[in-house]
Amino acid sequence: MAEIDGEYWYDPDNRELVIKVDEEESRFYFQDRFELKGETYCILSPAEEADDEIEDNEDGENSEEEALIMKVIEDKDGDEEILSVIDDDEEFEAVCRHYYREEQ
Repeated sequence: MAEIDGEYWYDPDNRELVIKVDEEESRFYFQDRFELKGETYCILSPAEEADDEIEDNEDGENSEEEALIMKVIEDKDGDEEILSVIDDDEEFEAVCRHYYREEQ
């Protein structure tokens, strides 16, 4: 599992999760958190793409809002949670199937 050196925190004023890698900050809305097979995952959507600001793509159709699926793991001491990308394709596909089945 790839871990990215960075940090994240919750901005209560804007109700956004801020992820900072190097000197670049990205802001996300926390959409959901769920467990699957003993692991915890969260769904984040970019804060920059508010529902009323979805842009048309070059075909004139609305582009869909993207979501970021992250795995939540505990550090070695169990004191902090770490967000990690899901490297394993099978795990990622299983998480997507589970989440979208629950959404329907």
